[in-house]
Amino acid sequence: MTTNINNKTAEYFIREMDAALDIGDWQSTQEIGIEAARHYPDNGEIYRYAYILATSKVTVSPSDPEKRKNIQASRQWTRENWQKYRRNWVAVKAGELLATAIP
Repeated sequence: MTTNINNKTAEYFIREMDAALDIGDWQSTQEIGIEAARHYPDNGEIYRYAYILATSKVTVSPSDPEKRKNIQASRQWTRENWQKYRRNWVAVKAGELLATAIP
C-alpha cells in the first residue's frame, strides 16, 4: 500500500469518492478524484474514477452535405419507426436499421 505526503492512501481516496457518490454529491466526488489522480496517477481505479467524473468536453467537427443527408435519413427513419421499436435500443445509420436490442 502506497501513501502520499499527507498520509492519505489511494484506498482512502477511493472510499471518500464512494461515500460522496453514495449521497449523490457529484461535485465533491469530482474534486476528490482530481486530488487523488494528482497523488496517484498510476492507480487504475483512481484513474477510472477521474476519467468518468471528468468535465465533459465538446468538440465540433465540420459537416458536409452527405453527413447531413445521412443524419436526416436517420431522423426520418426514427420518426417513422419509433412505435415499432419503442423501449428498444436501436442502431440506425444513414436511415437504415443496423441492430436492435431489448435493454
